[in-house]
Amino acid sequence: MENLIYIVVGIFALIIIGLIVAAISWYKKIPQGQALIRTGSGGTKVVFDKGMMVVPVLHMVEQMDLSVKTIEIARLKKDGLICKDNMRA
Repeated sequence: MENLIYIVVGIFALIIIGLIVAAISWYKKIPQGQALIRTGSGGTKVVFDKGMMVVPVLHMVEQMDLSVKTIEIARLKKDGLICKDNMRA
């Protein structure tokens, strides 16, 4: 009877440790300058500065870069762009 109690306690401890390991692996952090977007069960959630739980079967996650990008456009003279107010850009 005493061995059965040890087995039940051991199985219970393995289940608890497994749940803790799963919860740690499901927590996603993001670096500064990015956003984490989670969709799926529970609706859509967006996080900018910390992290959140993402359960692989229930949620889908995307990372979005929020940093400023510069675009250089070289269109001169004949190739210049004309705006709606007839100004050349």
